[in-house]
Amino acid sequence: MRKLFYLRLALTNLRKGRNTYFPYLLSCSTIIGLFYMLHAVTMTTLTADFAGSGPVAYILLMGTVIAGMFSAVIIFYTNSFLMKQRGKELGLYSILGMEKRHIARVLLCETALTGALSLLAGMLGGMLLGRLVFLVMLDLLRLPAMLEFSVPLSSVGTTVLLFTVNFLAVMLHNLWRLRRMNPIALLREGAAGEREPRARWILAALGVVTLGAGYILALTVRTPSEAIGVFFFAVVLVIAGTYLLFTAGSIALLKLLRRNRRFYYGRPENFISVSGMIYRMKQNAVGLGNICILSTCVLVTLASTVSLYVGEEEQLRTSFYRDIEFHCDAGEDIDSRVAALVDEHAEMHHVAPKEVSQYCSLEFPAIRMRETAFSSRKEDYESGAVYQVVVLPLSDYNREAEEERSLSEGEALWASSYTDFSSWETLTMDEEIVIRLSDRVDPPAFLAGADVVDSICLVVPDREFIPFREGLASERDISYSFDFHLEGDEEDKAVFGDTLGAAGKEAGIEGVWVRSIFSSRQDFYMLYGSLLFLGIFFVILFAVATVLIIYYKQISEGYGDRGRFVIMQKVGMSRKEVRSVIGGQVLTVFFLPLSAAVLHVAVAFPVLCKVLRVFSMRNTSLFLLCTLAVILAFTVLYLFVYRATAKTYYSIVQFERT
Repeated sequence: MRKLFYLRLALTNLRKGRNTYFPYLLSCSTIIGLFYMLHAVTMTTLTADFAGSGPVAYILLMGTVIAGMFSAVIIFYTNSFLMKQRGKELGLYSILGMEKRHIARVLLCETALTGALSLLAGMLGGMLLGRLVFLVMLDLLRLPAMLEFSVPLSSVGTTVLLFTVNFLAVMLHNLWRLRRMNPIALLREGAAGEREPRARWILAALGVVTLGAGYILALTVRTPSEAIGVFFFAVVLVIAGTYLLFTAGSIALLKLLRRNRRFYYGRPENFISVSGMIYRMKQNAVGLGNICILSTCVLVTLASTVSLYVGEEEQLRTSFYRDIEFHCDAGEDIDSRVAALVDEHAEMHHVAPKEVSQYCSLEFPAIRMRETAFSSRKEDYESGAVYQVVVLPLSDYNREAEEERSLSEGEALWASSYTDFSSWETLTMDEEIVIRLSDRVDPPAFLAGADVVDSICLVVPDREFIPFREGLASERDISYSFDFHLEGDEEDKAVFGDTLGAAGKEAGIEGVWVRSIFSSRQDFYMLYGSLLFLGIFFVILFAVATVLIIYYKQISEGYGDRGRFVIMQKVGMSRKEVRSVIGGQVLTVFFLPLSAAVLHVAVAFPVLCKVLRVFSMRNTSLFLLCTLAVILAFTVLYLFVYRATAKTYYSIVQFERT
């Protein structure tokens, strides 16, 4: 055979199979373009010279690596659908006399053509839209559009190399499948899976247990630090439970429905739908599980990043009790020395401090050893839950809380973010200090944002504050805080905050540490802007994969069911009845993953709220609103995809009409 014969045959296959190849080419091109733009923006950020470029570039770089891995998986996975539909076609080639090496050359030409076209379209699209995407990122980061964006050659080379390797892997996998199959198997591959799957009750029960364990783990988390620790394990359990329930649980449920004779035999639609799905569910289940997991990823990623970005100013204010927080080691006359320093520095920069808050505190981690005892010894840190202990003198607490509390010797007021110590009569620290717990009070305003870990705040009499420190296993310095708001020009306030720490060190004040809301504002904008920017990329990537899986599942199911429905029409089933059966089956199969994804998000909402507290996100109402808006928008997109793919499915099934 002439060499051009294989190329012409490959082109003919692509043209005739445009209903399956065009979505594949479009999706591959989109994925390649997305990866190139993300990589190009990352490279431009790495070489840019602006404050905070390092953390932003690191976040984008990690996102680029993850996006590259997801892209390879998506391309490899969707290629399997294409090969599945071509089983009879490749088997026919063998029956007509083509050897496997000839078929391999056709597959090689097809993969080379699809890879080249996808790379060309993706790279061109990425280059055309790259500058626009970069400007969008600058806008999200609240940076002026003064940075130059070019076409990084490293991004071009990395993208071409990565996806060339991907398509080579796809080609090798296709050839490996071809080598393992004989012509008869190829002819029958399109009808594989017709044997009724068994109801695996043990796996179905394991799926319920695994999913339930993931839900319970997520719902019983108390603190943000615990949420960070258990979130990954909860996600793994939910993913495993989802796949087990879709693969084994769905079949078990369908067989239970079939045992209900009134339901199964009472209406033809139920008979056809249940019998059809029970024969296909083993193959459907993995795809439906993938749709569910990807849909959940879209909802969680977009809702989280949008809420963080929208509420970033509120989160900044939550993180900062005052505009400026001046911390140092406590010492003799420290309050007057710091006040004089702040006034002098403020006059120099033409700003004025107001709403001053000053207090001493002692903070250290401790382990809850038993019911009413804590230990601050490092050797005990692995034996229990970690608490952050904050000790305040009563005089400072009364001044900041504007109260007139009094305490007797050995007594303390207490406050806690998550644990209720009301049943405790005493608290023992390091087996040396015993304190009687008195009334519960609200946490001081300056500690309201420090609730990432479980904590207990103890307000003790002034005369017992110093001995409390000295009695600990590891002696620690008492911290003095001088927090205040500022009045004046924004630029002057920013310069004041940036230079106050150095001025304190020059004045001989020990342990100076200054936090300024003005210098941190841009860091907040960059962090949350880069997270939203990266989140949008991953949402598009997940959405492309979801749409592809839905589309190809509709096509594969359509071809699998076409012969059966043609027979049903020939024996007297009307087109209206066929349409009703198709509609019921498609609705049941393809809206089940969306319903499960929404359920996953609903159960994960409390733990997600705690995870977001690590990013100073405490506005639960805003996060709920963003989550509902994202679910609504994604449902609309899902409905659009369903309507488009249902038409394709119906046209395939109704290939012959009565």
